[in-house]
Amino acid sequence: MVNKQETTLQENSDVARLPLKRATTIETTNGQNQVIAKQISKSKVQRKEVVYDKSLMGNLKNMIRQLERMTDNPVALINSKDQYFHAPKMQALDANFAAAGDKMGPRVTTVSRMQWLGESNEQRLNQVSFDTYVKALRGGVGVQLDHSYYGPGSVQNGQVALIYSPKIGVSKNLVLQPAVRLKVGDMWVNRKHIDFGEQVELHRGTVRTFNLPEPTYSSNDLWYRDYGLGMLANSKWFYAGIQVDNLAKHFNNIYSVANQGQNNRAAKHIIATLGTDYVSRNKNISISPYVIYQKMENLSEIWGGTIFRYKLFTVGGAYSSNGDYAGSVGMKTDRFMLTYNADYTISAMLAEQSLSHQMILRLLINNGRNGQRMLKL
Repeated sequence: MVNKQETTLQENSDVARLPLKRATTIETTNGQNQVIAKQISKSKVQRKEVVYDKSLMGNLKNMIRQLERMTDNPVALINSKDQYFHAPKMQALDANFAAAGDKMGPRVTTVSRMQWLGESNEQRLNQVSFDTYVKALRGGVGVQLDHSYYGPGSVQNGQVALIYSPKIGVSKNLVLQPAVRLKVGDMWVNRKHIDFGEQVELHRGTVRTFNLPEPTYSSNDLWYRDYGLGMLANSKWFYAGIQVDNLAKHFNNIYSVANQGQNNRAAKHIIATLGTDYVSRNKNISISPYVIYQKMENLSEIWGGTIFRYKLFTVGGAYSSNGDYAGSVGMKTDRFMLTYNADYTISAMLAEQSLSHQMILRLLINNGRNGQRMLKL
């Protein structure tokens, strides 16, 4: 009897030393073996829980990696650095001087605008601009040539502006771009086409009255110079900028004898922009929403709009806080853009909205790969 119990205890100790997989196959012949089987079963459950915990941690890590990928390029948002705005005569360098050199390669832009065609205050405005990135200057440079022709030629304005914008790489995905613009211009008044008390609207929203004495000469020149400052933040996903022009508030009174009740100084021109681009995976579709604010003299407005592109064709529209609206249609490639823009904007002089037409041509001579590699954007 004693020998049988010793044999049983020896068998039990052998069971305890068996590996887990072998122990699970031993038949329980008495109460002690049953206790051992329960311990084995409990160990199996604990192992299953450990495996489950590892699976949960793995899923959590996968979720974190997915979130990182999403935040690295949220909903396919990018910044193409090739902005378009529907606001009248408002292109990249007009909206922010600091856009000079953004495309790294030489860029030529022309704008031809017929404002309020057929009205008494119609005006023809033309601009040619050039900008590029200069490695030696570590920044972008630009030149703007502007000319406006009011009515039958009663007032003309010619202007030349020079822009410099250094590019400061704050991080891999952010570049800060301060900018300065210097301009020189000449306003020319043809007194033969101006009557005493005649009103003009050279700038939208601001009406001036000519209170000049009878002319003893047929024309009058007013030379002026001024400067402006701007700042543009170009990130991987969006851009945001602000600029102020006419900081010197140059003398611009061509309307009356000095100190005759009219403001003799140019008003500051404030512009702020915010926008981004959404591009599909195959790059056939893009949507470029934006918001732009500007304030000058009596004009204060906010435009919100977007450009939709499908392959080579573009269409867009915008609406302003003053109830003005605009639309555009055109074609665009990486190096070429041609767009027709029509806007229905209010004239303070006419006290009604009138139609204006605008054509924009933009050429990018090369893609500036060296500059892109240097900025790492």
